[in-house]
Amino acid sequence: MLRPDLVLGVLSLYPLLHTLISLLLALAGMVSQGAGATIGMSGPTAGPGDVVQTTSQHLPADLTPTIAKAAADQPASYSDGCHLQPGQSKAKVCTYGDKHASKQVVLFGDSHAASWLPALDALGKSQHWRILNITKSACPIPQVTVAVRGKVAPDCDKWRTNALKAIKGIHPDLVVATSIDHVYTIPGKPGAAFQPAWQAGMTTTLEALRARADKVILLGDSPLWKQLAPDCLRAHRSDIGACATKRSDAVFADKIASAHQAAIDANVAFADTTPITCVADPCPVVVGKYLLLRDDSHMTATWSRHLAPALKTLLAPVAP
Repeated sequence: MLRPDLVLGVLSLYPLLHTLISLLLALAGMVSQGAGATIGMSGPTAGPGDVVQTTSQHLPADLTPTIAKAAADQPASYSDGCHLQPGQSKAKVCTYGDKHASKQVVLFGDSHAASWLPALDALGKSQHWRILNITKSACPIPQVTVAVRGKVAPDCDKWRTNALKAIKGIHPDLVVATSIDHVYTIPGKPGAAFQPAWQAGMTTTLEALRARADKVILLGDSPLWKQLAPDCLRAHRSDIGACATKRSDAVFADKIASAHQAAIDANVAFADTTPITCVADPCPVVVGKYLLLRDDSHMTATWSRHLAPALKTLLAPVAP
């Protein structure tokens, strides 16, 4: 069986081999099990018919969603009011997937968590899971008071407390948790003091979740591209590779390592989503006919749904 650490080393040395190796990873089925273990490198993000486009190529004629529709290609939780906005602190629980299923899976976190809802909704319907969404914009998982662009959001702490109470009442079979990790600051914890405080807060929340659910998995955060994908593609219709971002710039390896350590400390599972969110180096914004992003870090709902099979593999060791 191929080792994930060795594969990552190869990718860093030979970026052009990434696409081929992604296909090999699908066959290798590299998924490790156990609380705190890394669950990742589980297969290519693109389906068999997809082509990873990272060099100078024209915008696909059948781009899905279109550039014009990308910004509005959001999870259903945005349009139905389930994904909470700043100022809201009461935890709202909404049902997706198979609404009559006995197995319950909670999606918990901020807008990056919400980006996985289309994939989980599809999995819920195919695997007969009841998907319960508890998400809020600009409110991360860690048990810390955060500021976004210098402004403290006190409703986040209230919402997180209320969300944990709601999850305790549900006691789901599985909690899938994640949040963005590169836009927040912690007042009083500048510079090098930030990451230890963030990791400690993450561990605290994961421990609380472990006490409130049968199983918990923390998904590593998705990449941050250097530019807004729709805007860049408008300007580079004949050179979409110009919109890609180097993996080393888009993926915050130190933050992913910190999240993994928090999962280990809390004795929960961890999955690195990098291989299914940055499918080549540099990280492309178009794969086959699919537009991956509606901005610089949030997946389009269309791409999220397309990732359902890959997410299924990541979740397999902890699936209900």
